[in-house]
Amino acid sequence: MRRNVTEFILKGVVTFLLLELLFFPLRGPITLWLQNFLPDGFTAVWECTGLDEVFLFVSFLLAHPSPLKRKLPYLLAGVLLIEVYNVARILAVVVTRDSLLHDILFRWGGFILVLLLFYFSFKRLSSRQ
Repeated sequence: MRRNVTEFILKGVVTFLLLELLFFPLRGPITLWLQNFLPDGFTAVWECTGLDEVFLFVSFLLAHPSPLKRKLPYLLAGVLLIEVYNVARILAVVVTRDSLLHDILFRWGGFILVLLLFYFSFKRLSSRQ
């Protein structure tokens, strides 16, 4: 059992790092593209894209020892939910112009969302085995 957990964590971390490395050259262009949608006075950085959270979710879901066919609905739903949340977060900050809201929604809300998606996805995938 301990070996399985260690292997799962190692696979998830390696996959996450590979995704980060793969997308590293695209950080600038993606951030500039996002900047085009923001009004004057707002700036965007890589963390505004929500892609780190997507990479984390995808990496550990792919590391789960179940067939890809079974994981696919969770992958698609998780990525969609994370990005919809991210767009709502950005819109809320633009509309309210409240940096505290940004900090709360970004640092806590996004983290909690990813954890909940992990929990429910893994619970459902594990119960099917």
